[in-house]
Amino acid sequence: MIYEKTTESIGDKVVLDGYFKSSNGTETVFFKRIKYKENEILIESEKSQINLIFVHDLLEYHGRYLSMANSLLDHFKRKVSVSLIDLRGHGLSTGTRHYIETFEDFSLDLIIFLRYLRLINENKENKCILVGQGMGSLVCLEAYLNSNDLIDGFIISNPLLKNFIPFLGFFNKNNKYLKWPCLAFKVPFHFNGFDVIKNIDLAEKFNSDPLIGHYVTLGLMLEILGSIKKVKKKAYLIDKPMLMLVSKDSRFSDYSTNKIFHKTINRDYISYFEFDRMKHDIINSKNKKIVYKKIVDWIKENIF
Repeated sequence: MIYEKTTESIGDKVVLDGYFKSSNGTETVFFKRIKYKENEILIESEKSQINLIFVHDLLEYHGRYLSMANSLLDHFKRKVSVSLIDLRGHGLSTGTRHYIETFEDFSLDLIIFLRYLRLINENKENKCILVGQGMGSLVCLEAYLNSNDLIDGFIISNPLLKNFIPFLGFFNKNNKYLKWPCLAFKVPFHFNGFDVIKNIDLAEKFNSDPLIGHYVTLGLMLEILGSIKKVKKKAYLIDKPMLMLVSKDSRFSDYSTNKIFHKTINRDYISYFEFDRMKHDIINSKNKKIVYKKIVDWIKENIF
């Protein structure tokens, strides 16, 4: 069962907060939806509904993407709704902090939410576009591999497609011997806001936000490595429009690996852009107007 309620009304906009049970029924997953109020009589241009669903990065939560989500909503008005989800163990969702038993659980939770969006927009021509940053990109791609009929396109930003913690390789080779509670131990690798984004104010805000973590569990990192193998192996199956945004100065997302990965996608579906002098968090960078324009242009050309 999915529950949501209106928490705020700003002019013509409505903000709804909601939650649902995870795919295995053990956790509660939080989401936020923002949309424009509907006219009593839908005009022809409003009969199509594009749902942009934001999936946050490792250790983060939905709040870091509200600015971009609102900007896109203001641009497209009633043609678009935006949703933001907190993955299990992150943000306002329940679960062991920054841990997951099986990475696929993230994508299965996302699929539940996508089905809900289809249901509430059944009177419209409904499309779902996933917007993933970092680890969120992996979740989006796995969701497609599990249920491609629910997804009409992707916007992925600096996907994690290579191990960025040097000593993790040892544990990955021996992970069959690792059991709970060892997998819930924090990896001694500090995620600092100044490694994520160049802007000093935004980096300090990242470091002081109580809903953002700074140490990931061993179990989640090992699951990420497993997901990377799966996504790379099956990337050729992707046959929906994809916008891939990559920065050259990310500490966590390997530029060369991402450049090679985009070439494995059929050129009829992939749009690829690189950004100089940007760190890992492209969507919240100081130069996000450039990123915003790329996203808007891509949506206009490939989705509408």
